[in-house]
Amino acid sequence: MLRRVSEKVIISYDSDEAGKQASLRGLDILTNLGVDVRILQMDDAKDPDEFIIRHGNAKFGKLVENAISLFEFKVKMLKGNLNLDSINDKIKFLNEVSKLLNVVEKETDRAVYIEAIAKEYKVSKEAIYAEVNKIKYANNKGGKILERRGDLRSPALRSTDEQSSPLQNIPKAVLQKEELLIALLINEPSEAYTKVKDKVLPSDLKIQEHQKIVQRLYEELEKGNSNVNDTINYFSEDENIISILTKIISNDYEIKDAGKAIADTLNVYEKEKLTRRRDEIIRISSDKNVDSEREIELLKELQEITTKLAKL
Repeated sequence: MLRRVSEKVIISYDSDEAGKQASLRGLDILTNLGVDVRILQMDDAKDPDEFIIRHGNAKFGKLVENAISLFEFKVKMLKGNLNLDSINDKIKFLNEVSKLLNVVEKETDRAVYIEAIAKEYKVSKEAIYAEVNKIKYANNKGGKILERRGDLRSPALRSTDEQSSPLQNIPKAVLQKEELLIALLINEPSEAYTKVKDKVLPSDLKIQEHQKIVQRLYEELEKGNSNVNDTINYFSEDENIISILTKIISNDYEIKDAGKAIADTLNVYEKEKLTRRRDEIIRISSDKNVDSEREIELLKELQEITTKLAKL
């Protein structure tokens, strides 16, 4: 049943599944026409008239005040069919909710919905953003593929980015280490940035895309902005980085102790820097043209590095 209350259209439905589906069919059309649709949830009445007869106008007025938006209703219906204690159902919920969020036009509305869903249904906010951006990225990529049909250049004339994945030849250990660093900056921004910013420079990372991501994260965190969606939007035209960020955000790194994870990550980078400097000193010292005073300085530094490496 439809009722206009002020400038809103209130939709009521009973608990019957067929009734819900029947009520839903025209709601998207009304929303697209600019109507502010709200949905009344009545557990013990089939329509507003029956509810008013049973409970009175005052209680019906309260019901109207608490009417939920069409988006909230769709999420609630989706949750009703799933068990979020099940990993498979939780993944399905995340995927389906992301599809709903993807059609929300206003970024501000989407951000509010994501915040509410994450809190209400105990789902990672970052994971939701990742799934939404994955869908957005896939849609954009599909459009670009259609645009590029008719591009008959030979592979030799195409850019490197078009021909291969940017990470295909990167050692797994390097990839995991750098992804973890980015994940810590995203998931534990305050603690990670404070401890990492002066010890790991973007240039210390070996993957160019990771360098760009860390550089951007540092800039935003320096300004006090920890909203990862702003970082993702900054790279909206870079398909490679969007793909990398989506993978990192949606991955579960099973970090039980953020402080220890940050310390361990810093130790890895510190060890790498010390090892490089040690090898450099050995190379310089082997040069016969190095004077004795310089050689003593290098040997002293080498001893200090050896001691530090032993402690890591």
